[in-house]
Amino acid sequence: MDRYKLGKKIGEGCFGHVYEGVDRRDGRLVAVKKIVVGRVDEGIPHNVAREVLAAERTNHPNISNVHEVVVSGTSIWIVSDRYPTDLQGLLRASDWGTRTPLAFVKDIMRGLLRALCYLHDLRLIHRDVKPSNCLIDSDGCVKLSDFGLARVLSDQPMTHEVVTRWYRAPELLFGCRHYDASIDIWSAGCVMAELLSGCGDSVLFSGDGDIDQISRIFGILGTPTIANWPQHETLPDWGKIIFSPVTGTGLPHMFPDADEESLDLLQKMLCLNPSERLTASGALRHRWFYCEPLPQRYPL
Repeated sequence: MDRYKLGKKIGEGCFGHVYEGVDRRDGRLVAVKKIVVGRVDEGIPHNVAREVLAAERTNHPNISNVHEVVVSGTSIWIVSDRYPTDLQGLLRASDWGTRTPLAFVKDIMRGLLRALCYLHDLRLIHRDVKPSNCLIDSDGCVKLSDFGLARVLSDQPMTHEVVTRWYRAPELLFGCRHYDASIDIWSAGCVMAELLSGCGDSVLFSGDGDIDQISRIFGILGTPTIANWPQHETLPDWGKIIFSPVTGTGLPHMFPDADEESLDLLQKMLCLNPSERLTASGALRHRWFYCEPLPQRYPL
């Protein structure tokens, strides 16, 4: 790690700490994630292996680049591009008032969906899409980052304990272990909702626990029925807690100032039934991106 000069800690997660850094050779700004492991010779932890796999397989303008993985002692260092802010920080610091410019919302969502479309075509699911993992460069371009939970799509059972709770799809909350890329689309829909709300503290489904999270989802979207989600009663944890049937307040009630096209796309991404959610490529073809105002980048 002598090549990099480390600075202050700029982030922290369940798998390690992130530091700002400078490449001594060319002065390039980097972000360095330090992950402490027991013994490297016993194998690389799954989360690190996933990040390395994603780095080797991905090359896209809307995905953060990993430049190098360094093993030093009992630590693994992942060196990637450093960006001025992330979407969560940008929304919290914005001075747009009560509503985010719709052209900006469209540009961010287009970039995020392009990244997801690219990953899903590679049969990769991110499994932790959220505003703080959407980095923003100086030109205002979004870069999806943090592949510590990423996974190649498989017919084998996968853990349902993925995705930060507020962005977790309902099938995961009910213990589903056979899922697909539609969980990323649900998360992206939650990100879009925050963008439409106008600030980084307006999370659509901000549950205090899994049960509260489900209650908040049903409170807006309604409880599932055989008609709109035929398979919901087969989920592993369905029936452990009985939820009273509700119709939900609906997304139009939550976003009274949103235009028809915005609501249509949002509803098709935040669909309870995963098989009915839009794919990333389908979302990118939605007419919302092609009507005024057109997507516009906002440089920092």
